[in-house]
Amino acid sequence: MKKRLFLLLTTLLGGKHAPGRSVQCLFLIIFILMPMAVSAQSEPPGDIMSRPTFGVHKVLFIRVIYPDDNRVVLSGQRAPIHANNLNDIFKANSYEKLALDIDVTPVLMMPQPTSFYQLENRLSFVRLRADAIKIAEDAGFLESDYDREIIFTVKIWPQPFTGIGGVNLRTSFMTRDNPTLSAHEVGHTFDFNHANFWRVTSANPIDTVGTLIEYGDKFDVMGDVHHFHHYNPRNKFRLGWIPPESILTVSESGTYTIRAVEKPPLAGVTVNEYTALRIRRTPISDYWVFYRSQEDSANTGAMITRIESRNSSSSILLDMAPGSLPEKRDYQDAALVPGKTVRDQEAGIEIEVLERHSDSLIVRVVVPQAGLDTLPVIDIVSPAFGKTIKGGVDYEATAFDPDVGQVNGAGIDTVKFILGYPEGDDPYGEGLSFVILAVKDFSAPPYIFHVETASFPDESYRLIVGALSQNGGINRAIINHLIDNTGPSAETAVAAKPVELVNTLQLQQNYPNPFNPSTTINYSVARAGKVELTIYDLLGKKVRTLVAANNSAGEYAVLWDGRNDADRRVGSGSYYYKLRVGEHTSTKRMLLLK
Repeated sequence: MKKRLFLLLTTLLGGKHAPGRSVQCLFLIIFILMPMAVSAQSEPPGDIMSRPTFGVHKVLFIRVIYPDDNRVVLSGQRAPIHANNLNDIFKANSYEKLALDIDVTPVLMMPQPTSFYQLENRLSFVRLRADAIKIAEDAGFLESDYDREIIFTVKIWPQPFTGIGGVNLRTSFMTRDNPTLSAHEVGHTFDFNHANFWRVTSANPIDTVGTLIEYGDKFDVMGDVHHFHHYNPRNKFRLGWIPPESILTVSESGTYTIRAVEKPPLAGVTVNEYTALRIRRTPISDYWVFYRSQEDSANTGAMITRIESRNSSSSILLDMAPGSLPEKRDYQDAALVPGKTVRDQEAGIEIEVLERHSDSLIVRVVVPQAGLDTLPVIDIVSPAFGKTIKGGVDYEATAFDPDVGQVNGAGIDTVKFILGYPEGDDPYGEGLSFVILAVKDFSAPPYIFHVETASFPDESYRLIVGALSQNGGINRAIINHLIDNTGPSAETAVAAKPVELVNTLQLQQNYPNPFNPSTTINYSVARAGKVELTIYDLLGKKVRTLVAANNSAGEYAVLWDGRNDADRRVGSGSYYYKLRVGEHTSTKRMLLLK
């Protein structure tokens, strides 16, 4: 009993990003009192830590204004540039394994004033998202056609954040035209948390007495939103961008070569350069050692982060030269430079950089002989990531102890579900107040928890699934999701149209689309004025001016034959066409296939 109590206390109460205290205590008490039981089934379970994401990902930019605030955050001229830059960030981070296909809505008028979406001390993300999705669908952009959406809105929430992406695993909210900030918020929807920094006052970089600096890892896009950066290797590994053989979990002391994180990882059975070394520190905490060769200051040696080996955990960059620079710049010498050694005496771990090259490091690692317990592996099977819940829902999870077997329930004593939402001003639910609405425990699979949500408040919810193995090891998984039993506000039923359509102009989707070799673009203007209809490529470069004239009020149709201004045929791909009437614009996307 003492061993189990110790494991539960250190696991549930040990991390900054553990659930609120009320959840921890309830989780702890119920687990201790539960009887031992085990069952196994034949279906292969998954792992919430592994979410491979490849190919083309469809993303929608929803641009909204309000009856009482008509400021446009992302202009029609900047939207394709923002989209292209965001796509470039993900292509670089994924080593060309993921591309974003981004559509942009016209500027859309929300059905309610800004005050409607504001609660006492936070934003009603559920209401804002529901109405934005509805007016986008009224404009022809169906939610089901996209994997994710970014809602560009003026800042109407009280928190200082200029972007928010943690309310579910699909939707981001942006108040700025900043592609790297968009990459940060989209990272949250991929279940990435912040890249932080550990500041100590002693000479020991792993001192347990220190200060956690939120967003303090200025070399990671989950920490710094002002410049392009690569996500850390743990996050890339979770999405399948780094193959398993390029992440070495160090089980033996030795000398290893680390490949720069900017270079495409090696794959296959003959890998001899690793994108990162994973060094297990405790059953739940790891050191990750890697090399950022193209980051000023970071490229002097090895970056060492401490990360909990469970989802929704922040990475923590350790400072290998604490106190040598002023506090605001101490992250700049965080790298472990050649000839220096960091020692975790309690864990029996040593890390030393022996050599530094332009795109690799030679690192010596000492690890203890005795292995650590492998904690239960958990996956949340349903609801699907990003799905908004209404009415009854079956929460389903799988869990197994890999030391015992690879089937659902193998070596598992108990699985517990906790469903609740945060109270207070913390949008990520890490505050002290956590309202629990449903709890259920299981002694054997299937682990399916049916919940009727009709009486629940519309909120961003947190589902916590904990698994206790027969040997006392405990792990947990968390997903944030929305429960919305109200749906869009009533006024959205009255054909909410793009603001440009109501006031000045209307731009139709080209037909046919996709097309080859020509397509027709229909538009209308409400009153006489100068009209420009222009084709752009994905880089925002002008391809063809179709109309540049004064039009009287009325409807028009223009044929584009797939040629540029030099009368040469353009290649296959996506193009934007933008209609401008005075200061009003509307942009749509079309696809040329040959």
